[in-house]
Amino acid sequence: MNKLTYVLIPCIMVLATAAASYLSMHPSYRAPEPVTESFFYEGLEHAEAAQDQRYGKQLIEAAQEKRFVNKPAGYYVDLDKQADLDLSLSPLFVKASSGLLNVTISREYSPYQDVDGYIDYYLNRFILDSSYRTHNGLVLIEAESIDMRGYGVKMITIRGDYFPDGLPSMYTYITITDGTPGFYRIMCKYDYHTPDEAMEQIMALLDSFTTFTPEGEDRFETDFAPQLPEFWSEETKRTYEHIVNSENIGWGVFVKDVYEEGIDHTIPDLEQKLDYHFPVTLCYLDCWQEFPMEFMQKNYADGKLVELTYHITTTNNMDLFFYTPQLFTYWGERDEEIREFARKAKEFGHPFLFRLNNEMNTDWTSYSGVVNLSDPDIYKEVWKRYYRIFQEEGVDNAIWVFNPNGENYPPCNWNNFLAYYPGDEYVQMIGLTGYNTGTYYQEETGEKWRSFETIYDRLEEEYMPFFSKFPWIITEFASSSHGGDKAQWIRDMFGKIGDYENIKLAVWFSSADVDLSDPDNPVAARPYWLDETPETLQAMKEGLLQTGPFDWHQDWLNAIESK
Repeated sequence: MNKLTYVLIPCIMVLATAAASYLSMHPSYRAPEPVTESFFYEGLEHAEAAQDQRYGKQLIEAAQEKRFVNKPAGYYVDLDKQADLDLSLSPLFVKASSGLLNVTISREYSPYQDVDGYIDYYLNRFILDSSYRTHNGLVLIEAESIDMRGYGVKMITIRGDYFPDGLPSMYTYITITDGTPGFYRIMCKYDYHTPDEAMEQIMALLDSFTTFTPEGEDRFETDFAPQLPEFWSEETKRTYEHIVNSENIGWGVFVKDVYEEGIDHTIPDLEQKLDYHFPVTLCYLDCWQEFPMEFMQKNYADGKLVELTYHITTTNNMDLFFYTPQLFTYWGERDEEIREFARKAKEFGHPFLFRLNNEMNTDWTSYSGVVNLSDPDIYKEVWKRYYRIFQEEGVDNAIWVFNPNGENYPPCNWNNFLAYYPGDEYVQMIGLTGYNTGTYYQEETGEKWRSFETIYDRLEEEYMPFFSKFPWIITEFASSSHGGDKAQWIRDMFGKIGDYENIKLAVWFSSADVDLSDPDNPVAARPYWLDETPETLQAMKEGLLQTGPFDWHQDWLNAIESK
């Protein structure tokens, strides 16, 4: 098996004799009497790493404990004797599970001088908010700051009252600071039936936690590749193959009121002006809304593949401190609504792209990690729950699109987009999202005019090491006109997009972000309209005229006729 190795940050390398050197630096260090020693490289155990300084993560197993030494992240910690390590994403974080306690440890960095303020706001503002906790059945058990051997330590413990048996309902969050911009985050999950035993392990872990100067390099070893469903319908298989094998990009569009005026008039008018038939239509649904059967049928009859975006939110992601349906879905309280939606998707009977909860690695969506106990595992479990229920209801026509935001907000290792990836058997396409937002909010946010190349070169560099075997779709993108020449931006985009071999579909978001700071005078802060001016429309038309055909629907009809 060919595996792709990607260097990200310095590797964890520890010699068998390294523990002794820590003694002089940290008098409190007590090396356990080793029974066995294991060395790891790129998530896998390697005996030869013991003799090679370039390789290895060291695990020293003693009679009652395991000591894990993470040299590039600059810490060592004692774990329970029964703990199993998960090093699959070790350049970002390390997981350990003892059966009683699940732990995630990461080294983080504050972009602001006020490290404690950064932690309180970007990591903990939801769990520390009483309104958020009340609406979501959460209870604050403790929130305290202590000084520990010169470290500043904050501990927050939360209990969830609605968690069913089998899910950890207690969370303890620990941040460890040392006066520098760097800090460590430890998240512990455990069952409310055994809080005392779990807390004993947590305090032992914390008591042993010691930092040192990071050194060495760590690496990802990834082999992500879609495991295509055997249960897909023949039409779905054919559509997916057409997407993967097409040498031409299929273009799509989103417009306001897409379900009615948009699909009936706005899109057809655009197509007439552009002399181009869009093979993809983008739409959005919030949770518990019905499957848009008539809309889907209308698009299919017109040869359009729908990118159906489904957000688990009841407030359009506006009130994040309110009821969070992602948690209740995780608890299994919304299964019947999911089943009803799945039955309608099955009844529709034709392929569609299903983009569930995009931009989850942010702090502005109600299903994001930060809003949901800062635990990416909740996102993954909800995704798998939808996937399983769809499969149980016989949905053989959904192509699942995993679509993180182009930037991690907050920019934490534990919040990296890879932490949310549900697994190869649950994803068939990778979604990319990157806008040229323009400069309207330059004074407030520092936003800059960015070229298509600048945006998508970075995304390709970020994604290729992990998702090179997937077809990609730019699920939504556009350029503002504030701050630059939008028509030229479009022309430059057409000159560049063909260089990204994995990009098979691209969908223009023909709408606007509106500044409502003055309710009586709303302003289009980010005018993304495709036909904003005759010049932008002409630039798009010229680019599309150079685009070859992408007729997935006719391809399927031809396949039927050939039989």
